[in-house]
Amino acid sequence: MAASIKKLHRDRKVEKGAERLIRAALTEGASPENLKKSLQFALSNFEYHRYLDVNSHQIEKRLERVYEKFAVNSQGRKAERLEALVESFLESLSGSKPGLPKTDAHYAILSVLLNLSETPTASRVQDVVPSIHDENEDFDWTSYLLSGLPPLKRFSDDSSTDEEWSDEEREEGCPNFGQEFSQPSKEPDSTETSSLEELVGSVVNQYWRRDGQVCQQGEAMRMQLDQISSRGLSDPGSGVIREDQLVRETLWLLMTPVDGYVYKVKDSVVSHNPSLCSSHLTEQSLCTLLREFAHYGGMLHRLQSFVDSSHGLEDTYSDLMCATSRGFAGAVEDFLQEFRAFVTSLEKMCIRADSIMTLSTLKDSLAPWFHQLSVVHEVFHSCLKLRDASLCSWVHTLISQLEYAISRETQLSNMESASTIVAIWMKTMRPYILFLDHWLTTGILNNSTNEFIYSRNVGITIDSDDYWGASVVLADETDQLPLFLRTIYSYIMEAGKAMELLQAMGFYVEDFASRQPGAALYSDFEERTMRLLCGQCPVSTAPTTITQMNVPPMTDDLASPLLSEAFKGLCVLEEDVSHSTTSPLPDMSSILPLEVLLDRGLHPLLFDLCSKINGRLLEVLRERHHLSGHLSNLKKYFLLESLHDLYDFYTGLFDDLSTQEFGRDALFENILNWKLHVSLKASSLQDADRLLVIVESKDSLAQGGLFFNALKLNYKASWPVNIVITPACQDQYNQIYQFLLSVKRVKYCLEQINFKASRQEEIAQPLKHQLYLLRYRMLQFINAIHDYLMTRILHTTSHEFKDALSSVNSLDGLIATHERYLATITERCLLHPTTRLIREAVVKVLHMAVRFHRKWQHGMHTFSMSQVAAIGKDFSNCSFFLSSTLHKVTKKANLPHLESLSQSIGASHQGVEHSR
Repeated sequence: MAASIKKLHRDRKVEKGAERLIRAALTEGASPENLKKSLQFALSNFEYHRYLDVNSHQIEKRLERVYEKFAVNSQGRKAERLEALVESFLESLSGSKPGLPKTDAHYAILSVLLNLSETPTASRVQDVVPSIHDENEDFDWTSYLLSGLPPLKRFSDDSSTDEEWSDEEREEGCPNFGQEFSQPSKEPDSTETSSLEELVGSVVNQYWRRDGQVCQQGEAMRMQLDQISSRGLSDPGSGVIREDQLVRETLWLLMTPVDGYVYKVKDSVVSHNPSLCSSHLTEQSLCTLLREFAHYGGMLHRLQSFVDSSHGLEDTYSDLMCATSRGFAGAVEDFLQEFRAFVTSLEKMCIRADSIMTLSTLKDSLAPWFHQLSVVHEVFHSCLKLRDASLCSWVHTLISQLEYAISRETQLSNMESASTIVAIWMKTMRPYILFLDHWLTTGILNNSTNEFIYSRNVGITIDSDDYWGASVVLADETDQLPLFLRTIYSYIMEAGKAMELLQAMGFYVEDFASRQPGAALYSDFEERTMRLLCGQCPVSTAPTTITQMNVPPMTDDLASPLLSEAFKGLCVLEEDVSHSTTSPLPDMSSILPLEVLLDRGLHPLLFDLCSKINGRLLEVLRERHHLSGHLSNLKKYFLLESLHDLYDFYTGLFDDLSTQEFGRDALFENILNWKLHVSLKASSLQDADRLLVIVESKDSLAQGGLFFNALKLNYKASWPVNIVITPACQDQYNQIYQFLLSVKRVKYCLEQINFKASRQEEIAQPLKHQLYLLRYRMLQFINAIHDYLMTRILHTTSHEFKDALSSVNSLDGLIATHERYLATITERCLLHPTTRLIREAVVKVLHMAVRFHRKWQHGMHTFSMSQVAAIGKDFSNCSFFLSSTLHKVTKKANLPHLESLSQSIGASHQGVEHSR
């Protein structure tokens, strides 16, 4: 019967509640019929509706995505805290036995909380301060105080009601509080007055003066302090204030800088109330202490404002927000939370009132923290000077300032501060290292915020000839780079471009197959740095204690039990106040220099990663794309190493130039390419499709008969070989090719002079003898130049280039080796600007020989003794100039290749003089 009555009562309550809910939801003027139908529908759902069970796997996946979102936004502490709270919540509801399955109620509550959350990344994590449990709270004071007394009468035991009481009984039973508090206060006890006078007399005879008035003493001072204490800190005026109130509001300022009675916050600047005074502190000392606390409070406010901007709660520093800035803000937030945890422990001491804390002892307790706070704020303030600069410059300045702070604190042996800055430095560099790791692992350069130094030039495609030199640009000056990038930035850029090439070619680095992109490098760096730091000094587990003040012993004049207890509490704070930290770095008495941490920690990891990428790219280029074969083709065709394959082509070209029939043919260039294709088809069909002849100026060929700026080769290098064999590289090859081909053409012309035809001509024997002698002298000179170029230079330099190629370990090294090879050949072939005079003398002899050959073709009778003498004199002057110049050059410097040329030309000149 009782159960049915309870059910009926409950149903009525549900019905009344549903009716109120429906009336509130429906619009005014709704008909009773609609109200009745709505009520029936609601009651039916309350009684019979069954909701679907919550999906525990889906809730766990949503929680994992929230953890991942925190980690991406550099809020790893939030992810760890949320995960710990969820585990604690599930374990707390699973019963006393561990391992029990979770019910649907657990996940239903988590589902509601997830649906209610809007922007988890913008929320702030606040550690719950555990309540202080007093062991004496379990003591039964009621039983102790009522022991031996008769039991009190309970109103519930009496059956009489309130109506049975008369007005007189009510007045007798209720005390008159108004009369009690309206009476004047009693006179103080004589014992209390004498103790207070003794205390005042023992401490000081006369208090410090303020504005020409002596502070009140005795009972008047006690009443004034009691009045200030009773009204709190709400009075905006001046007055005497207790030091414990100053200490407590100072602690509040250091936890959260807000406006109060003692401190005011305006425009990120904290100032103190100058109208305050204390009973035992001078105005100057009080202002000095409060001003110092206000200074550090302002630092805390500015740093917290930066942290709030990183979470989107403020817009003060929103223009500086990027991944690196958020990483720095997260590290600063962790540091501030550690600092506030220490301040909270000090506040607990004040609440327990086990010892006396003054402003001076509070300052001494917070001195190490204040130093670390000053260093962190100095780094932040220094970076604000570049607020108008680019985001990349801001990031580099931030990391550079942290590196400078680490070096400075290490040199000053401030190891606690150095350890804190190292932790902040590592967290700040985390986005930068993740960016480098992602680029080097996947070949994708994603710098959408332009905060990193490397940027992809979208105008350069991967198959472009300028890809290797212009695809990645630096966003900042190299001398402004942080220390961790200053020596390896070019190596990283080379490896990043190499990985992009490997990805485009469809190859990958086998060592990266099981590697997690974008995370492994920082994990290895953090692990190695921790091992380096912990390996030098063991982790310190002893709590940080507050140093005891040196207090002089109590004299007989101040011998007082009250003063003794006060000074005991003033001098010694609790020793169990520990420096609680959550930093990943241990407390160390010494720390390695920053350069050592980089050389042993980060740089070896980056070098190893880049070496694998560069080595893999060279392997692919050599084995799959035959880079060595392409370089051999350049030497074969541009440097004329295998002239026997193209002998018919070049002899036909030389003959055409001698007859000058090419000038009348408009398709001369096409005919040359066809002849070249036919000549190469027999030896190398692939090279025939790659090589092309280009005639730049037929007039130059017709006038001088040489190939300077007139004819060149074009080698079609396929991708990705065109990264090494660029158009600029082929221009250098063509300069050497034109010079060598000119020498060979003159040598061929002098060798093809027909003496048999000249014998049929009737000319004077002395003239014929001088012509034979001049032709011999020219041919000897040309042979000396030809042998010098083809043996001492090309052959020897090619061997040096081959040896250098075997030792390169990157594409940049290969390109640099190839460029040095070309530069060496250019210099030794007398094409460098420093050898301009020697080259001009050689070219003058070449032109002289070509003119001699053309005149010889028209017949020996076209020569005269005077003309032969003039040509011989010019040739002798050029030969003597070259011989003397080369002799002087070889004396000044050690140039073995020029010594052989000097000796050959010198011997030729001496033979000519002897023949005269």
